[in-house]
Amino acid sequence: MNWGGRIANCGAISEYQGNLEDGQEVGPKNYKMILMRRLKVEGFICFDFIGSYGECLAELIPLVQGGKIKFKEDFSEVGIEDYVDTVNLLYSGGNKGKLSIKLADE
Repeated sequence: MNWGGRIANCGAISEYQGNLEDGQEVGPKNYKMILMRRLKVEGFICFDFIGSYGECLAELIPLVQGGKIKFKEDFSEVGIEDYVDTVNLLYSGGNKGKLSIKLADE
């Protein structure tokens, strides 16, 4: 990060149940650099900006369609018996990108 940089902290759902590696919590290894570089870290939740949703879509959709913004999607078609295990991927960090689920026809 550059001196005086800003960090937006959003999307920590995999941390809700703890994120342990070898019994230790996982997190930034260079946390002290927040102090040393005078960084600003601010958490936000998308609902804080719900009033700007239409404006956001108007700006982002063309960028996605033009290939300037790329994203990952993890799409699963599962039976009802596998639904809970699939949703739990969010809490374990087991998904890679936006998790979408479609219930399979039985």
